[in-house]
Amino acid sequence: MVNASSGLGLTPGAVTLWHAEDGWGAISSPAVPGEIWVHFSDVVMDGSPELKVGESVTFSWEEVPQDEYSYRAILVFRDSTSSEEIGRALRLRLDDPPTSPEGTAFASSLEITLDEAEPPESDLR
Repeated sequence: MVNASSGLGLTPGAVTLWHAEDGWGAISSPAVPGEIWVHFSDVVMDGSPELKVGESVTFSWEEVPQDEYSYRAILVFRDSTSSEEIGRALRLRLDDPPTSPEGTAFASSLEITLDEAEPPESDLR
């Protein structure tokens, strides 16, 4: 469920955790009842999309589990992001919304089925 405040409405918050080497972290906001997982690919900015702990951000979010988090960021903007860039990113997202019922993040699965082992020849006598 995308944050109900206004579709892709924006919420102010702050970065509480950032793993630069892995490209993910967490954001908190009084408007969300738990921390929000964020991936670098959701950060809208020029250059390297790296956040810093304590940095103020504005973001949209959805209630979809991601790792140990109950919420996941859809778009994240630094406070220095221009209103034109925010508008462009929101229009792109609204024009091409994700079609997955699980949300916007990539997900995959793998099922491995092993053949039954044949009994050793000694058991065949």
